[in-house]
Amino acid sequence: KPVRVGECVEFFGEGYHIGKSSITVYIVVKISAALVGETIEAFRYTTVMVSIDSKLKSLPFPIAIQNTGNYCPKTDKNPV
Repeated sequence: KPVRVGECVEFFGEGYHIGKSSITVYIVVKISAALVGETIEAFRYTTVMVSIDSKLKSLPFPIAIQNTGNYCPKTDKNPV
């Protein structure tokens, strides 16, 4: 489905199991116009440092990940 600006979306719907706790990585996307087409900057909000670089290669659009160390709840519509 289309992603809106500032929307908090679940990253691949995957849960990352760390120790006894299970977390889900979410990304907040901001859409900005480029000279040709659009680029999507995604900011990752999570309580645990998780390496997701290997997952990015399968994304169908240009994406940049910045870890802020903050948690983005799924119910939060505008976390930034």
